[in-house]
Amino acid sequence: MLVQVSVQSLGLDRASNTPVVILQEHDGERVLPIWIGPGEASAIAMELADMKLSRPLTHDLLASVVAGLGGALQKVIISRVEENTYFAEMIIRRNGEVISVDARPSDSIAVALRLQADIFAHEALLERTPLDLPGEPTIGEPPVLEGESDTEMAAEELKEYLRKLAPDRRIDVAAQSFIQVPWLLRGTNRLAVMHERLARVTQPVFDLAIVDLPYDLSPMREMMQHHVSRTRDAGLTCLRQKILQFAKDS
Repeated sequence: MLVQVSVQSLGLDRASNTPVVILQEHDGERVLPIWIGPGEASAIAMELADMKLSRPLTHDLLASVVAGLGGALQKVIISRVEENTYFAEMIIRRNGEVISVDARPSDSIAVALRLQADIFAHEALLERTPLDLPGEPTIGEPPVLEGESDTEMAAEELKEYLRKLAPDRRIDVAAQSFIQVPWLLRGTNRLAVMHERLARVTQPVFDLAIVDLPYDLSPMREMMQHHVSRTRDAGLTCLRQKILQFAKDS
């Protein structure tokens, strides 16, 4: 029997330092925790936080491919577990044909969230998971940072340390995307500049201290791009004018 579930939260297994996605049944309290990779956890976290990047990531691309080929992701099924490895199926309907695609649960969940598809799990998987959820921070709704005194103290100490830094700072590692930054900070003494919203979403999982920059950032030049063939497009022209006007008013 299939039971509909949804993403209840994301957490971090402190024992293995591995992200965990926790699925909870609708109208019930049973849960199904699945250990996943950092990249998939970031993809799920971004969708939960409704964060969009300028260019598509892998799961965004897969969702676009399904839709572009005339398919519709009807549902995702967490089907079985073998030797502690979970298996999933993506059920896609295209031109009246139903296609079942074997996939990892993490990838399936990330795509299902993007396409707003239902997620199901076999009831036996829920019954075999007697889990006492640890009191670890999780990602569900974007968290509010006002809270633990330890975090507040760490933030103040960090702010003072930043003030004392020399203007020349050593770059330890560079990331191609902001989504990679939290994983590069974990367990290190690195400092990073990143989007506040992403920092707030990932802060409780990675125990990040978040503070305002003690210095002003250089102005960033924002640019609009469009294909030359759309230069005279009336709708695009109107959109460009509205964006420019909004920027001026701001």
